[in-house]
Amino acid sequence: MAVLIHVGLHKTATTFLQQSFFPGLRGSTFVHATHELPANANPIHRFVRELLFRNPVALDVEAHRRAIETFTDAQPGHTIVSSEALFGWPFENHVNFLSNADLLAQVLPDAKIWLVLRRQDSWLESAYSQVLKQGLSTTPHAFSNYRQGEFGDFNWNIYNGPNLDVRDLDWRPYVRHYQRRFPAGVLVQPFEAFVADAPGFLGRFCEFAGVEPFVPEAKERVNVAFSPLSAATARLVNALPLSLKMQFKQWVPRELHPAAILNRVVDPLLARRGRSALMPAELKRAALALHSAANADLAQLIEQDLAAFGYC
Repeated sequence: MAVLIHVGLHKTATTFLQQSFFPGLRGSTFVHATHELPANANPIHRFVRELLFRNPVALDVEAHRRAIETFTDAQPGHTIVSSEALFGWPFENHVNFLSNADLLAQVLPDAKIWLVLRRQDSWLESAYSQVLKQGLSTTPHAFSNYRQGEFGDFNWNIYNGPNLDVRDLDWRPYVRHYQRRFPAGVLVQPFEAFVADAPGFLGRFCEFAGVEPFVPEAKERVNVAFSPLSAATARLVNALPLSLKMQFKQWVPRELHPAAILNRVVDPLLARRGRSALMPAELKRAALALHSAANADLAQLIEQDLAAFGYC
């Protein structure tokens, strides 16, 4: 049966899609492939888990292909797989994108791909917020390797914390590689189109996937980005020595982190008044300016009006 794979990006409404949209699609089997194996793990769960955490050379591609083919053939309709981790680890510069995409194509050569992109400056700010939510502490400049008005190389040294090379946020090479490896079809949509017109955005996916149109009821936003106040609190608390943080983690639930409390209680109030930028305006402008020309080319590549969303 037909298989469609939603590969992310991170920070493009993935939680909403996985919790509210995909499970509601009629006539399809939804597989949310996460970092942990569920109790009822199927062959797709097991393959994605190995893909993300094993050395790629150790994977038995043919065995995974056979097991997944048997599983999908037994499903009554389409199989829809979702894992934003398939695009690569965002805080390690998506360095595993290529091996993930190539192994995915070997195991599921007839699958269709759905990729949701986001404007570089907006994605960068949201990704930085997520770094802080995961208990790490760094600055916007260190995270983006932005120094003296220029973006620098991804820093492989683990002691420098999560970081990336903003120059590698040119989305065109990623799109082209998916298009080469998955001839059955690749749909690329901007996250901003979802924000502007969720029913139209989701309807385009349903048409591409060949499933009955479905739009979930409006729900409260999940995984809302930190405000500057919450971010500053997270950076301060997350900078504690690892030994202390591990002790606190044993006794204090994640939702009681001071920044998490502010995020739930104070940030919604601040959002009503217009949320302040989490990253310096100069840094965000530089990130977008770096990719503006490439984004104009990207718009033609994916046949989307990206200028309407400020990409170029």
